[in-house]
Amino acid sequence: MIYRIVFILVFFALSYQVFAQTDKPVQTFRQKAVELRKKLEVAAHDSVRIKLYNDLAWLFRNAEPDSMLIYANQALTLNNKNAFPHHKVVTLNYMGVAFRNLSNYTEALKYYMQALKLAEDIKNLEQMGYAYLNIGNVYLYQINYHESIDYFLLALKNANTLKDQRMIAYVYLNLGRAYRLLKDYEKSLEYYNQNIAIREKLNDKEGIVTSLSDIGEVYRLKGSLGQALQALKQALELAEQLDNRGAQTYDLNNIALIYKELKEYDKAIDFAERSLTMAHKIHSKNDIRKATLTLAQSHAAKNNFPLAYEYYNTHNLYKDSIFNEENNQKIAQLKSLYELEQQKSKIELLEKDKKIQDEHIEYKNLLVNSFGIAIFLLCVIAIVLFLSIRQRKKTNLILSGKNNEIEKQNNVLEKQKKLLEKKNMDITASIQYAQRIQKSMLPSKKYLNDLLDEYFILYKPKDIVSGDFYWVGDIVNKNVFIDESGQQKIIYQKQIYIVLIDCTGHGVPGAFMTMIANDSLRNIILDKKIGEPDVILATLHHMVVEILRQEENKGQESMDVGLLLLHQEMLFGTKTEKKVTKVEFSGAKSNLLYIQNNEIFEIKSAKHPVGGTAYKETLFFPTHIINCQNPTVFYLYSDGYTDQFGGKDGRKFMSKNFKNMLLDIHKKPLEEQRQILDTTIENWQSEGGEEQIDDISTIGIRI
Repeated sequence: MIYRIVFILVFFALSYQVFAQTDKPVQTFRQKAVELRKKLEVAAHDSVRIKLYNDLAWLFRNAEPDSMLIYANQALTLNNKNAFPHHKVVTLNYMGVAFRNLSNYTEALKYYMQALKLAEDIKNLEQMGYAYLNIGNVYLYQINYHESIDYFLLALKNANTLKDQRMIAYVYLNLGRAYRLLKDYEKSLEYYNQNIAIREKLNDKEGIVTSLSDIGEVYRLKGSLGQALQALKQALELAEQLDNRGAQTYDLNNIALIYKELKEYDKAIDFAERSLTMAHKIHSKNDIRKATLTLAQSHAAKNNFPLAYEYYNTHNLYKDSIFNEENNQKIAQLKSLYELEQQKSKIELLEKDKKIQDEHIEYKNLLVNSFGIAIFLLCVIAIVLFLSIRQRKKTNLILSGKNNEIEKQNNVLEKQKKLLEKKNMDITASIQYAQRIQKSMLPSKKYLNDLLDEYFILYKPKDIVSGDFYWVGDIVNKNVFIDESGQQKIIYQKQIYIVLIDCTGHGVPGAFMTMIANDSLRNIILDKKIGEPDVILATLHHMVVEILRQEENKGQESMDVGLLLLHQEMLFGTKTEKKVTKVEFSGAKSNLLYIQNNEIFEIKSAKHPVGGTAYKETLFFPTHIINCQNPTVFYLYSDGYTDQFGGKDGRKFMSKNFKNMLLDIHKKPLEEQRQILDTTIENWQSEGGEEQIDDISTIGIRI
C-alpha cells in the first residue's frame, strides 16, 4: 500500500516537471483536425479517405461526440459496398463510441455487436479486442459490472496474443474502473498503476490524462481528499492543454465533489457549473446528470432549496433517460439478435423455398377447383336445358291455366329482388359509415400543418374503405440550460413519427387491420414511450400476432410498414430556432426513397412484414440514419402505385418509372407534386382501360 502511494506521488512530481518545463507546445485536437482535413482534401483513393474520416472521428471522440458521429457516418457511407472491411470494422466501433459518449447505450451496443461480428468474419484480432472492450464499457455504464469484467478479460486475451501494449493499457484502465465501481479500491489501484506505467512508456498524454482522472477519483472515494485533489487538478491542467473536453467535464465535477465533501460549497458550485457548461457543449447526458446532482447537493447544503430542487429535477430527468429497465431489455435483445444472426441466412432460404412450394400448391389447387366447377356448371346447364325443353312442351298445353301461378311467382321474385337491393344498400351504408370512422383515425390537416413545414399525402383507396393507412405522432421533451453568457436557454426536443402502412388485402379486411395498426402505434409510441424505430416495429409485430392469435390459428395477416423518425430541436432564447437534427428510417417490406443534390437514393427495408407466423418470433428491423445537412425530400409509398396496370400495353407502372418521375418533379412545391402523381396514375389507368387494383398511398416530406 505504501509503495503504491509513493509511486503515484513520484509520478505526479515527475509528470508536473515534464509538462511544465517542455518548450514544445501541446498540439490541440483542433490543430490536428486541420492537418487531417488538409490531407482529406488531396486524398484520391477511397481507402485513404475512409481512414482519414476514421482518424477525424477518433480525434473528436471526447471533445465533440456529435462531430465524431458525422465523420464516422461519412466513412461508413463511403464504404457502403464493403470494399474495405478492415476499415469498416474500425468505423463500426467508432460509431458505437460516438453513441456511447452521447449516452445512447442501446445504439452504441448495436454498432459494437456489428463490429464484433465483422471482426470475427475477417479474423481481425485487434478490432475483436476493441469490440470486447467497448461492449464491456456499455455494461459498465448500465451498472452490470461483472458482465463488463467478463468482456474486458476477453479483450485482454486478444491484447496479450497481439502483444499490443496500448490495448493492454486500455484493458487495465477499464478493469480499474470496474473494480472501483465494485468498491474494491486496492484491486482498482493495482490495475491503474499497471496502466499508467505503460502510458508513460508510450508517451501517451491523452492516456495519462484519463489515468490521472481515474486515480484521483479512487483517492476521493477512499477519503484521501488531498491526494485526490492534487491528481484531478493536474489531470484538468493537461486536459485543457490538449483541449480534451470530455476529460475536462469529468475532472471539473470530481473536483467539485471534493470541495463539497470539504464543505467549501462556493468552490464546489463554481467547478460543478463549469462541468455542466462543458457537458452541454459535448451533449453528454451522463455528465449532465452528474453535474446537476453535485449542484443540487451543494445548493441544498447552503439552504438554497428552490435552486437545489430545480437541479434535482434536471438530474432525475437525465437519470431516467439513461438508466432504466427498458434500456437493459433492449441491450439484451441486441445481444440475442447478434447470437441468432448466424442462423438468419439459412432460415430465410428455407422460408423462401416454403413460400414457393405453397404458391405452387395453391396454383395447382386453383386449377383443379376451377376445372371441377366448370364440369359441374356444364352438367347443371345440360340438366336445365333438358328439363326446360320438357317443361316447355307441358307449358304449351296448360299455358292458359298457369298465368295466375306465373304472376304469383313474379311477385315473389320482385319481393326477393327488393329485399336483395335493400340488403345491398344496408351493407353499402355500413361500409360508408366504416369509411367515416377510418377517416377520423387519420391525422387532421391542421395537426399535420402545425407539425410539418412542407408535405403532401396522396391517399387513393381502391374500395370505400382502405387497407392502406398512415399515422403521425410526436413526443416533446423540454431541456433547460445556461449558455456561456449566463443566459437561460430552453430546448424543446421533438420526435416526429410518420408511418405508412399497407395491410394484407384491401376493402373491409384491410380496414380491420388498419384499426389494429392505429391502436397499437398509439399504445407503443404515445403510451409506452418506445422511441427507437426498430423496437417500435418489433413490438408492433408481437402485438399483431397476439391480437389476432396467429400462434393458435397459424394466421398470415400482415402489414408492410415504413417508419420515418424526424428529430427536431426548437431553441427558445433571444429568438426561436427550429431545425431537424437527425432523420431515422426503419421498414418492413416497405422501402424509403429520398433525393439529395439532384440524386435519388433508396434505403431497403427488412424483407419480412409485421405480423404473421411465417417468421421467427424475434425479428430484426434495421434502423438507418440519413444525413440531411443538405435539402432533402423523403418519399414513403405503398406498392399500389408501382403495381398498377395501364398504359397502351397494359403493363405495370414499375418502380423505375416511379423513381424517374419523382426525380423530375422533386424541386416543385409538394402540393403540385401530389397533383402530378395523381393525374399521372389516373391517365395511366385510362390509357389501358384498367381498373384500380390496389390501394395507393404516397407521402412526401421536404427537410
